[in-house]
Amino acid sequence: PAGPAPGVRRALLVADAAAEACRRAARLVDAVADERAGVAAGARQHWRGPRRVAFDLELARVERDAAELVRSLVATAGELQAVAAGLAATRAAAP
Repeated sequence: PAGPAPGVRRALLVADAAAEACRRAARLVDAVADERAGVAAGARQHWRGPRRVAFDLELARVERDAAELVRSLVATAGELQAVAAGLAATRAAAP
């Protein structure tokens, strides 16, 4: 076989690039957790009372949202890779 047709090849390249972009974004979101932790530590030293409680609640929400985003991006990357693999397998099995 000569390899995938140009349209299939392009779809595979796009799927691979999109999957890698999702993985890269997930790593970046995860990496800023250290920065959020540093900001939170500083806030805990200087803030007391209602502002501190509001900050802690908002930070907890941001952390949950960030974790969900990381899970979603990683899952999307996996789905893209699976679709690309299925497309390549279908093309390879075609007469």
